Amino acid sequence: MNTDAEKKSESKEDADTNEETKEENKEEIKEETKDGSRQDKENAGSTDSKDEAADRSAKNGGEAENTGNDDLVEPTKPADIDGEPTNDKINQYNAEVDEYNKKVDEYNKAVDDKYEADLERVKKENEAIEEHNQKEEAKVAETAQKNADIQAQYEKDLEQYKNDKAIADRIWEKNHMTVQQYNDYVNTYYNNPADKAVTKNAASGTFDIADTYEVQEADVKSGKTFTVNITHNFQTFNTTTYESDTLYSYTETLELDENDIITLHSIAAGKNAGKYDENNSRDTRFYLNTDEAHTMGYWGAWGTMLMDNAKYKSRDDINGDYYTLSYKDGTNHYGDDTTVDITFDYVWTQLKKAKTYNVPNEPKLNLIEYTPDFREKLEDPTRKDYLTYLDAKDLLPEPEPAADPAPAPGEDPTPAVDPADDPTPTVDPVDPTDDPVDPAVDPEDPTVDPAGPVKPQKPSKPAAPSPQKGNTSNGTTARPNLITAEAPISHTVSDADTPMTASADTTAMTTTLDEPAAPAAAPSGAWALINLIATVLTAIISILLIGLWFINRKDEEEENGEESTEEKTHRKPVLRILGIIPAIVAVIVFILTEDLSLPMQMID
Repeated sequence: MNTDAEKKSESKEDADTNEETKEENKEEIKEETKDGSRQDKENAGSTDSKDEAADRSAKNGGEAENTGNDDLVEPTKPADIDGEPTNDKINQYNAEVDEYNKKVDEYNKAVDDKYEADLERVKKENEAIEEHNQKEEAKVAETAQKNADIQAQYEKDLEQYKNDKAIADRIWEKNHMTVQQYNDYVNTYYNNPADKAVTKNAASGTFDIADTYEVQEADVKSGKTFTVNITHNFQTFNTTTYESDTLYSYTETLELDENDIITLHSIAAGKNAGKYDENNSRDTRFYLNTDEAHTMGYWGAWGTMLMDNAKYKSRDDINGDYYTLSYKDGTNHYGDDTTVDITFDYVWTQLKKAKTYNVPNEPKLNLIEYTPDFREKLEDPTRKDYLTYLDAKDLLPEPEPAADPAPAPGEDPTPAVDPADDPTPTVDPVDPTDDPVDPAVDPEDPTVDPAGPVKPQKPSKPAAPSPQKGNTSNGTTARPNLITAEAPISHTVSDADTPMTASADTTAMTTTLDEPAAPAAAPSGAWALINLIATVLTAIISILLIGLWFINRKDEEEENGEESTEEKTHRKPVLRILGIIPAIVAVIVFILTEDLSLPMQMID
């Protein structure tokens, strides 16, 4: 039993420990109060969107968020008995222990509830993180496809640049012009006029010979008529052979009175005047919608031939030949023919377009850079350790006062001490089975499952000590015989007289058993590679012996032909066939003696 001084020291240490625990709890509560708003928001995970949950995970770097276990305030342990312990103090302490153990039950249940809630929250946030990471993977794949398209287009543009650069070098070498200067020249003198001709010819009207003359009838008719033959020839000219070829020819004959006045002109005059060149009204070129073969080009007046004998006549070259004549003044000579013949010739000028070239433009590879925001999943929360129950203290035995008989006259009041009579009071040793700690859970046993703490078993009430000699008949607390101060007895207790405690008995009963020797034929913890190699070599040698026998037999039969019956009888392959037996035995022995599931070593 501990002395009073030791009990006071232990009580003081427990009190100091309780004060430190209270201070730590206060600091934890302060820290939780500072972050209260953030934790309240995090604990309301059911109202957060998946993206917000994933963002919170990203801020924590993929680590589990604060599970909120710190907001569970541990109950305060009752203070140990102060001063000399009495049964009243022990009963009060045991009542506080019972109340503390109830709070331990509530605390441990709160730990379980909080752990389950944290598991559900982490599960939901990990689902949000998984969905976010899948979206990021889709963006990565989309970016990779875009970059592949950009890369393919870049390679195509790079090849085009190389070709354009080669053409630009040839243009400069031949014409001393850049590609842009060459293109401007070609467009000005070839392509733009050709495109304009196509548009103008399509917008112009078709040819009508009536558009090439006007008749002014006389008020007073002469009664005499004259004939006018009008011809329009559309021709092409070959610049190589210098020959012309008539494509179309239109002729019209008119009968007019000799007092009438007729005006004749080419197609370039009249309503087509100035349509080719708006800045030059006397230009003899014109557009005309003839056929599909003559669209990219223009027509021009090539020549006019007039045959007449009229005295009244005038000529102008506005947009080509322009004539006005009449026989109202008679003919040039008496008896001249009054027939008028006029022929207009037109020639087609074909335009062509020249090829322009790309200005070399070196491409640049601009790939899309995208950094995915992959987020690590949260780790599973850690359940806070359970609190253990406190044990109740045993009540102290209550001693009964012994009757002090008066000594007889002449009798020594000091009783003689019998050395055989041990005055040490007899106290029952504590039964190890009354230990409130659950023996199934060994705190030092490393085989306990670390997945979660084991809930402590609630201690049972300590049993009252069994009645001893001198106890009352109703089973009250044992009262050992007391030695009064009037007759002190000095007694030296030897080591042999010291009662052995339960723990000492347990230690003393430890027996060391000799470990039995392993049998000589016990398999080792590995199989030998040399045994496998020997088995395989034995099998190969046996197969070779059998194969060589068949080969030699066939060769000898081919060389010697037919052999006598006696020779065939003596050449039986019994010995060679028996040669395969060692191979079979080696394989069987290897299978029976070696376990290939064990580690391999070179030799046994």
